[in-house]
Amino acid sequence: MTWPPWFVPKKWSRSQREDEEGFQQRVICKLVDLSLFCLLCSSSVHGKYLKY
Repeated sequence: MTWPPWFVPKKWSRSQREDEEGFQQRVICKLVDLSLFCLLCSSSVHGKYLKY
């Protein structure tokens, strides 16, 4: 992953690789949360239809 040219991190205390790995982990966590949320919503809707 490469930073866009207009993006300048405020603190460059850590190495670039650590920042990129942390960013990827946050994105993966958000995707996992989103998929779990979608699964819960779809399963609850599916359960409502199954009751009828």
